[in-house]
Amino acid sequence: MQERERIEARATAQERRLLAEVDRARQTGKLAEAQLESQQKQTSRLLADSGERVRVLEDRLLIMQDEKAALLRDLLSVSERLQKLENAVAPGHPQARPSTLRGRK
Repeated sequence: MQERERIEARATAQERRLLAEVDRARQTGKLAEAQLESQQKQTSRLLADSGERVRVLEDRLLIMQDEKAALLRDLLSVSERLQKLENAVAPGHPQARPSTLRGRK
């Protein structure tokens, strides 16, 4: 009878250890799940912020490209007016020098 009680006591102790180990594993799993969820939320926020920043930068790029095009048109217009003025001064006159603006891009 004592042998049986000893075996049952060992089995009970082993069962408690296993249950405690299962509880620890569950707690670890829950903690890992919570951390993963937190990281996913943070990643989602960062992705959304990055997407918004890309949109803002793309908008700024379009504005700058428009400004560049306008400046190039203005430069071309000024260059053409300068050429007309140089030609009007007196063709072949020593003061009439070719514009240095032509040829720039």
